[in-house]
Amino acid sequence: MKKILFTFISSILLFSNSVFSMTLWTTETQPGRMQIQEELIARFTAKTGIEVKLVPQEEDELIEKASAAFAANSLPDVIFNAACVNFCAWAYDEGVFDSDAATEIVNSLGIDTYSAKGVLAMSEVEPGVYASVPSGAWPNATYYRMSYYNDNGLATPTNYANILAGAKALHNPPNRYGAIVPTDVAAGFMSQWMETFAIANGLHPVKEDGSINFDKKKTIEMLETYKALVEMSPEGIHHWQNGRDFYASDVVPLTFWASYLLDDIAGTRDNVPIMVDDNPQSLALAQDTNVIVGMAGPSNPDGGTWVEVHNFGVTVDANTDEAAAFIEYVMNEEYVTWLGMAPEGSFPIRPGPNAGSKIFIEEWGNLPIGVDRKIPINQIYSNEIIESLINGLAVGTRWGAKEGQLPVAAKLVNSGLMNRLMMEYINGDRSAEDTVDMLNSEAAKL
Repeated sequence: MKKILFTFISSILLFSNSVFSMTLWTTETQPGRMQIQEELIARFTAKTGIEVKLVPQEEDELIEKASAAFAANSLPDVIFNAACVNFCAWAYDEGVFDSDAATEIVNSLGIDTYSAKGVLAMSEVEPGVYASVPSGAWPNATYYRMSYYNDNGLATPTNYANILAGAKALHNPPNRYGAIVPTDVAAGFMSQWMETFAIANGLHPVKEDGSINFDKKKTIEMLETYKALVEMSPEGIHHWQNGRDFYASDVVPLTFWASYLLDDIAGTRDNVPIMVDDNPQSLALAQDTNVIVGMAGPSNPDGGTWVEVHNFGVTVDANTDEAAAFIEYVMNEEYVTWLGMAPEGSFPIRPGPNAGSKIFIEEWGNLPIGVDRKIPINQIYSNEIIESLINGLAVGTRWGAKEGQLPVAAKLVNSGLMNRLMMEYINGDRSAEDTVDMLNSEAAKL
């Protein structure tokens, strides 16, 4: 009887141990996105037998929650963060992420399947070693009205010179202004664009040793360009909403915004009426818009742009086999499904599952975008623009990424120093040369 009972209990334990499980933290917490993830997880479990507990976490609480879980040895197996550049750097530095596991997954997916090498490099903490697995990205971009530029024989605004020339030619206030750039010093939106214009001109003030130094020539070129654009913008203090609404209202033919503008200018939001014709839901504005990812300055003809990266991080408490199985499943079989939670903010950084394939780009183009109405991306924008958007990620980066000093860069950006001194220069408080000197002296105190 004892033998029979022992055999019965052993069978139960064997069966229970055959049910694998893992926990996934996600910052994609909106109800619709949670539903997409839950349905994807159900398909993954049906295929692999691995159960996944999905736990929503807000981005601004992620470091606090991860710190507490790390101290208690109770981290989830995988953390997905849709704004992972700074968090992932922190998680690696603090020992939260398992870089061996992440590196194995990246190599399994195939480094040659990543087209956005700059984005991939942002997760590379040592040569060939990755802190996390990049899954998607969204960039800052230049939006301009093709008809206005073509009709006036203006060059495509891909660099400082062309941007200024086009804005100057089309500047005709009060009916139309040449451009609009952020000027709200307290807003993160202006910080992003300060960094974008700097990266475009090859200005990377954060150095490998953690020091900060603004190159005088590159910084002056940036200051003068931005000032000229402010002077051709509508009057007032501008933040993200102004940049969107003035463009949708046909007040400016050139604006600088994140990729999330792609659907806003396509008549898909009731609170953003399109005012280029008599139809507030018109596609006319979007279809007359070219979107350029990447900008070049006189000191950096190859150009660059600010980019945010989505990442899967495998934690040090993870069941690594289950974690790898889930991430590879998402990045291959369900990649476009995952990007589909917010396509305008989730560009594919792998064109396909194999080198040379573009199937993920083609399927991403079929995804619907919008809020009050949804329209497939490729019914709004041409295939040429879609490929250009994704190819532009090749020059995406952030201050401190290449230097391994993202935390220092975050401190510089969050200080608002660049925003404040830029506006003081524009307002005539000091010269461009003196502004650079003050940037360096103030940055040293950080």
